[in-house]
Amino acid sequence: MHRIQIAVILIVTLLGLSAQGVEFCVSPTGNDTWSGRLRGPNAAKVDGPFATLTRARDAIRELRRGQGLTERVTVTVCGGTYFLADTFVLSAEDSGTATCPVTFRAAPGETAVLVGGRAVTGWRKGGNGIYVTSLRDQGITRFRFHQLFFRGQRQVLARHPNLDPEHPHTGGLLYVDEASYESGKAFHYAPGEIPFAEWGAVSQAEVNIYPYNCWDHNIIPIRSVDAEIRHIRLRYAVAGKIREGNRYFIQNVRNALDAPGEWHVDYATGELSFLPPGGSVAEGDVVVPLLENVIAISGTEAEPVRHVNVHGFRFMVAEQDAVTLEGAEHCKITGNVVTNIGGIGINVGFLRNARRGVGNRWRRGPNRKVPSHSGDRSLLRGAVCSDCRVAGNDVDSVGGDGVVLVGSRNRADNNHISRVGLFDMVCAGITVGGDDNVVSHNELHDVPRDAVFVNGGRNTVEFNSIRNSMLYTADNSGIALRQHNVARAVKDLGNVIRFNRILDTIGYGGYPHCTHPPKGYDSPYCSWGIYLDGSICGVTVYGNVIARSGANSIFIQFGGDNVVENNILVETHEDVVQYNSMMFFGWFMHTDKNRQFPQPPNRIQRNIFYYTGEGRKLYLEGLWGHPEWDPKQAVFDHNVIWHNSLPIEVAMDPKHTYSSLADWQAASGHDRHSIVADPLFMDARSDDYRLRPDSPAYQTGFRDINEEIGKIGAYASPERATWPLTGLVPKREVPLVFEYRKPLRPLIDGFELVPLGGAPAKAEVTVEGTSSVAVTDEACSAGTKSLKFTDAAGLEHNYNPHVVYRLNNPEGKQRFAVDIMNSKDAPAEWYMEFRDWRQELFVGPTFRGTSEGDLIACGKFGDGGRTLATIPPGTWFTVGLAFGTGSEAVKTFALTLNVPGQLEQVFHELPFVDAAFTNANWFGISSMSTKRTAFFVDNLILGPAAENLMRDARLSPSIKGLARARKTSVEIRNAEQLALHWDFDDVAADAVRDRSGNGLDGEMTGGALAHGTFGTALLCDGSEAAVETEDDPRIQLGTSDFSIECWICPTMLGVDSLHPRRRLLDKGLWPAVWWNIDILSSGNVQMEMHTIQKQSGTTGSQGVVSENRWTHVVIVVDRRDFTTTYYLDGVRDSVVDLPRTFTGSLDTLGKSLTTGNWQPFIGLLDELRIYKRALKADEVKAHHKETGGRYADVTFKSETE
Repeated sequence: MHRIQIAVILIVTLLGLSAQGVEFCVSPTGNDTWSGRLRGPNAAKVDGPFATLTRARDAIRELRRGQGLTERVTVTVCGGTYFLADTFVLSAEDSGTATCPVTFRAAPGETAVLVGGRAVTGWRKGGNGIYVTSLRDQGITRFRFHQLFFRGQRQVLARHPNLDPEHPHTGGLLYVDEASYESGKAFHYAPGEIPFAEWGAVSQAEVNIYPYNCWDHNIIPIRSVDAEIRHIRLRYAVAGKIREGNRYFIQNVRNALDAPGEWHVDYATGELSFLPPGGSVAEGDVVVPLLENVIAISGTEAEPVRHVNVHGFRFMVAEQDAVTLEGAEHCKITGNVVTNIGGIGINVGFLRNARRGVGNRWRRGPNRKVPSHSGDRSLLRGAVCSDCRVAGNDVDSVGGDGVVLVGSRNRADNNHISRVGLFDMVCAGITVGGDDNVVSHNELHDVPRDAVFVNGGRNTVEFNSIRNSMLYTADNSGIALRQHNVARAVKDLGNVIRFNRILDTIGYGGYPHCTHPPKGYDSPYCSWGIYLDGSICGVTVYGNVIARSGANSIFIQFGGDNVVENNILVETHEDVVQYNSMMFFGWFMHTDKNRQFPQPPNRIQRNIFYYTGEGRKLYLEGLWGHPEWDPKQAVFDHNVIWHNSLPIEVAMDPKHTYSSLADWQAASGHDRHSIVADPLFMDARSDDYRLRPDSPAYQTGFRDINEEIGKIGAYASPERATWPLTGLVPKREVPLVFEYRKPLRPLIDGFELVPLGGAPAKAEVTVEGTSSVAVTDEACSAGTKSLKFTDAAGLEHNYNPHVVYRLNNPEGKQRFAVDIMNSKDAPAEWYMEFRDWRQELFVGPTFRGTSEGDLIACGKFGDGGRTLATIPPGTWFTVGLAFGTGSEAVKTFALTLNVPGQLEQVFHELPFVDAAFTNANWFGISSMSTKRTAFFVDNLILGPAAENLMRDARLSPSIKGLARARKTSVEIRNAEQLALHWDFDDVAADAVRDRSGNGLDGEMTGGALAHGTFGTALLCDGSEAAVETEDDPRIQLGTSDFSIECWICPTMLGVDSLHPRRRLLDKGLWPAVWWNIDILSSGNVQMEMHTIQKQSGTTGSQGVVSENRWTHVVIVVDRRDFTTTYYLDGVRDSVVDLPRTFTGSLDTLGKSLTTGNWQPFIGLLDELRIYKRALKADEVKAHHKETGGRYADVTFKSETE
């Protein structure tokens, strides 16, 4: 029998087929009017195969309607390239059965390519080697895509700086120059770095950025650029904050198209521009995506798609997924090649990243999406899947995860996955969400973050070969597990991680710590082989081989009852095991009053620890170890430890640090049966970590796993797309490692660019109780604003409120200046200090002020020191400092005092508080009062000593303000004092028209519209898509009365959170001042208000809104009568008194108004109105009567923006 026949029989058997089943055929030479029963046209050309998959699907439906499915049905697709006009959709009516499955397969031995895009033609030469064509003229009307392929290779969206071929991910980047006051969605770029003036219009420009800590990644359109202050504002917020030193580049700019391979499409005209490699482009060379997904198997949990198989295809080019499944059971996706896809390769459960700004826009499937949280990212999923198999596929060059399993009893087996996360780097090679799933025998390599991520219980991850993970991000691992919701309870027990080989978990990020603004970029860095994150408990980690992690082999974060046994842990970059105490944010894993932990201890036993670097620890507890290390938190024993004859150190916390294994054993009682010995690997140089027969490890009870190690990785199978596998160890990018240094410039904070009530952009602010730190216009030394510190009585820490500036100036001469005024009516005790914060704390120059006006230098923590002068409260004065840093610097400083109308005073040779102070890396300002007091700070300058730099600093916009005129107050343009009215009926080009006449149009960022008898409403799907409008005086509520009116139809009230509510509207500068509207899980409506003066006015309705029912909601806040009144469906529901102290301002200057993007409201929103007055009861009743007739029916159809 021929080999090909044997292979066909194996495939038929494996997929549940038989030669007697029904077969339909599809071919490039086919015709949809033929029978589809022949592989090729007959001699008369009157019968033969179908031309499309859709016709084959419909033929099966006809068969089912006729005689029903009594046999297996196979659709065989002959070799060729098929450019699909629409996504191929299979629904519940296309299901097979256990005995009669439905299979779509490529013809054995042939290559059937399914393409979700289209070849572009009509090229003509433009200037500078650029070719252009009109997509509109070719009938292509969807212009917003982020992918273009030239002769099968992915090309580069026009960008600045250009791609660095030697360092495509860690080079060719810019670095945030300064943080912005609106740190989540804006930043300052460095002088001369971005040629915005040369580019002209940048309406399509995007920022591709790694914000906050080194685990985030976003691609977000630019809203505006302010060249005067070098400020970029984004259309919506990044994950976390944007910090100084964060890496980014600008893309999607036509005038940045200047390198071979770059391209750009004009969203308005559809003109596509391309600079082809090699200088020319022919018809058919370029393919662009048209479809969201190539194949969509789309059922519901009530009516799932069952027993459908897809085998042997090559999937190419889609904006989102190659194959997506939701509401599917017992389906198989096997033996396919997936490449050049914008989203997820094979998506079982229709998972989507809920954040806006992960590259490609996405559109939802027919089912509602359920928000969840993976630890790194908020996610949406569709109808879950069960008992589905994803096996033998090759997935490469995709925008998101390689394979996703959402649901239960699904399996990802024997896949080859590489180069994922091109648009959403916060992803995994394989992501699992649910219970009882299996991830086995996969080859995963060259991924930007996790190779495998698991969120759920009783899942098994086994026999996977992982290499080159965590290439471009930090603070995660080759295999990572996290609970569903770490803030609630221990849920996800029973996960098993066994017999995996994890090599080269790299990590790339900003040191000295990935959670702080970077001083530079390093690699390997801050990554682990296996990470048990978020207090996850009950995990078995057994028989794994881990070598060369960027930090530690295994990291247990706060969890208990985890077993780490029989693993081989080799040569980490830092320490072997990082072990954190059983605690989560101070309470979750804290001991009870009897010092008992809520979970049994972790057991770390019968492992091999093999490491050779000097100064590395065997075990290390992280810096979050509060309470102190308790020996009852874990059991360490029967381990084999080899540190190449170097000392074996353990560091559990500063009080429990041991310089030898004997000290650790004697003091803790742990590792008493552990031994120090070379474990005798077969060939460690070749990563063969099987043990020799005479290994001493067997003496400790270590079980022989040589046979299991031999089974790790992919295997030959009829399910495999290709065999043998190639490219398993490709050449890895050598990351750029460097110290981040920008040109010497002082740190300048004059607070002029910060909205009133906001916090300083460049400082860390800590407040407590009713204390505050906020920008104000009550007083200033220059410009119009300053920073006001307001203290309060009864605070736990007398150093609050305080701010901290992190400094990174080179050693040498330093200068400092600040303007200060103590309150005349309520003068404060204040304190300022420079610190050298290394392993220990050393204090340098200090000075403070008393409520009587004394200026005192050289005291420590607000005590002691030398009195220099007395300045009456209510008077602005300037303090300047000059001192040196470095080991050779003199240990004194000079203080200069300037008071208006007085001669300058200079005080020389003032001693540092600590002589060991050598480096000013921290500067703090603290209010030390114990009662209600205030003082003001302005024009803060910290930096190197050059006189010209200090002089130029005084001229910066941050101190003197902007040259252009500020926007003045604008009156509301109607008699009803209606400030804003969005009815969502008039939406064009992402703009929601404001019907109030005030021009406060909203901008849709990734949202959708719903159409029904009510007209058009906003569909809030649980993602962070939103409608947003810039701040404006007419929606600054101040201390005025106001009313908010809308129609809402929640479709999901519940939320798995410590804060069981969903955000409907938000206008907040938390923690300074905010107001928002939430819908509680109970259905109650809540109006949350918090003034600049730290006064809370949060109230809620007595009545509730219901799921899948329209409700007319009106909230009336009467500031003069101190009441909030709630109306539901035109009837007064409740009147709630506000505290008589609730008198402060609700102005959130500079903060946009947006529909909810934190635990966002899910459902429909319509007829949103905001009034700057209190509506009367009869007006509310009339509005309800006027509009209510449209809202009887909740049925709708949705469309994307």
